Order: sequence, then C-alpha cells, then structure tokens
Amino acid sequence: MLEIGAGAGAFTQALAEKVPGRRLHVVEIDADHERALRAYTSNVYVT
Repeated sequence: MLEIGAGAGAFTQALAEKVPGRRLHVVEIDADHERALRAYTSNVYVT
C-alpha cells in the first residue's frame, strides 16, 4: 500500500517507489522536511 499526499516531492516519491511490497505512508512532507529526509537517507541504498 502506497499513499503519497500532495505535499510529497519528487525525492520522496522516488524513495517510495523503491520500497515495493511494503507499507509506506507519506502524507504531508514540505520542502524542508524532504531535505532532511534526503540528508538522512543519503547513505541508505534500497535494492
């Protein structure tokens, strides 16, 4: 199940698409939160 709200940016959507078969709920992420998420996941690789 994948839910992405209108507040999610391209990076968040791309990250969500790399997690198939898992429940990922992204509702509201503004640009500041997305930058923080990008920094947090900069060394995380999803294969």
